Amino acid sequence: MATMPNERPPGGWAWVSEAVRPPAGTPPAVAAQRRLVLGFTGLFVGGLGLFLLTFATGVVPSGALGALSIFVAGLGVAGALWAGRRIESIFRVVRRSEFTLCPACLYDLRALDQAGTCPECGRPYEHTSVQIRWVEAERQHRLWREAQHAGD
Repeated sequence: MATMPNERPPGGWAWVSEAVRPPAGTPPAVAAQRRLVLGFTGLFVGGLGLFLLTFATGVVPSGALGALSIFVAGLGVAGALWAGRRIESIFRVVRRSEFTLCPACLYDLRALDQAGTCPECGRPYEHTSVQIRWVEAERQHRLWREAQHAGD
């Protein structure tokens, strides 16, 4: 099937946006941290690829290029670990607050009415729906972690 010059071919890079999109209903605070993990992982892969590419061309990665590739890979590992730990700490705080943190800004809604507007970010909330959303997000996160460690 021929495509017009301005049309995107079917498939293409659409899988990338699907792969990094968190499951529906994921609180924005957690979704942002997951994107950080994936971004830093990409940075690590890029640094490692740069390092290996220099080997493939027969050039020993030394000097500035070697240092740059090692720095980028190290930054990717450190960033992914930091963002992953941040997700875990968010869920620890959410459990401690009985699953009543605002999904957008993490404001503790326990002392407020059962339904209303978050005083921090202005988004509407209802305790029951917020709790359901957090429990589902934690379940999805657990499944995501199990999938990451399935090959171990």
